[in-house]
Amino acid sequence: MGVTIYCVYHKKAHLISGSAVRAIQVGNGNNIAPDILRDNVLTNINKKNESYCELTAHYWAWRNDSTSDYIGLMHYRRLFLFATNTSFRRNRWGFCVVPAFTHALLSQLNLSVDGVSQYCLGVDMVLPNPWDVKRSGYSSLREHYRFGDGQHVADLDAARAILLASYPDFVSHYDRVIGGSVASFNNMFVMRRAVFEDYSTWIFDVLERLEAIIPWRSYAPVDRRVFGYLSERLLNVWVSWYQSAHPETIIRYADPVFVDDPSEEAFAVYANPRTVGRQFAAAVVLRSVKNHFRRLLQRVYVHIPVGIRLRVRPYAVNVLRALL
Repeated sequence: MGVTIYCVYHKKAHLISGSAVRAIQVGNGNNIAPDILRDNVLTNINKKNESYCELTAHYWAWRNDSTSDYIGLMHYRRLFLFATNTSFRRNRWGFCVVPAFTHALLSQLNLSVDGVSQYCLGVDMVLPNPWDVKRSGYSSLREHYRFGDGQHVADLDAARAILLASYPDFVSHYDRVIGGSVASFNNMFVMRRAVFEDYSTWIFDVLERLEAIIPWRSYAPVDRRVFGYLSERLLNVWVSWYQSAHPETIIRYADPVFVDDPSEEAFAVYANPRTVGRQFAAAVVLRSVKNHFRRLLQRVYVHIPVGIRLRVRPYAVNVLRALL
């Protein structure tokens, strides 16, 4: 069984690659590593990366990978845990947070061909363990989107209008999923080829239709990631419909792991602390402190009543961005 998971990069970080995982760089920046796979060759929509985010890598895999039995997508700092005998503590946002890449972590993730193949064997798709947005004080996915950084709830409503006009069988699933509070996030998945083909055909058609009616070109840079944001939610709508149309569907869930500092510098510090200089190590420690402080502010923020959040949101967003 051939499984290929495309791990998406847009800037320098510790590269994860192997026979089951292929690192792919999106965007048109300089190569972040020698011979890294790029989404701007062969059949591609690389020019849409600003608004499609990691979906340009998804599209590249859909159009150019003709041999893999299973195709997946994850990110340079958001990864699947394919081990069945290893577990991490999940935080409020559903992630297993680790400080940096280490040799032990790479082994624990079980990203080998055998590890990934065994996890996917006999299933139609692997998705991140679902997360309930009520844990952050939101009553539904729609409300969660409304308060999201750079997100316009009118765009989410426009997606429903597209489904009503072009895919009416999906509307009841949209209403149930978006009106509910539980979903798999981050555009992460592994799918059997036929399932992947079905999903890709649908999601890129829906997004192309949305491009024509959403004023995304006038948005601020963060807001222009709109189609990446929308697809996170729409994947769940499609899964709900697919399960209804194919009751025999088998889905397996895996923990998503978030790497706080995915840089090569952090990997060097955590893997071989005696081989790096003090100034080098201090920079990594400073980033770690900022990350911890950012998460502390996020924990405080979720306890603010939802009605007040819109008023404080611009200030909270600016503080969190300053800590990135």
